[in-house]
Amino acid sequence: PVGPDRVSVCPGVVLSGEMKGPRNEQAVLLQTDNQQMGITGCAHPGIVAITRRLAETAPGLPMGVMGGFHLKDSPAEEIEQIVQALEKLGARWVAPTHCSGELAEALFAERFGKRCLPLRPGSVITPESLV
Repeated sequence: PVGPDRVSVCPGVVLSGEMKGPRNEQAVLLQTDNQQMGITGCAHPGIVAITRRLAETAPGLPMGVMGGFHLKDSPAEEIEQIVQALEKLGARWVAPTHCSGELAEALFAERFGKRCLPLRPGSVITPESLV
């Protein structure tokens, strides 16, 4: 079920709806029959809040999150709390990019291992690569 603040663009593509933050933004949720992937811009409203909203769209379906996590200037303790929060929300894969920062990328990679995808320009991800 798509929530009242979310918009189904077409089968398998849902917009989060505008989320408030230092800069308002939206995220996109891509869904297949057996998994879903949230894609963020810079996650100004907070990567945990965005993941929570997207996960509510299809509870119980395995979830991944990729994009900017806006943690570039965050201390390790804060990043660790966010890593734990995403795990509690059921994130099975993560791909922190651009504004996430090197420290966040390292801490996510440490915790998620191979489930932390090193995305760079030209990277290709398929549903099969997330299994």
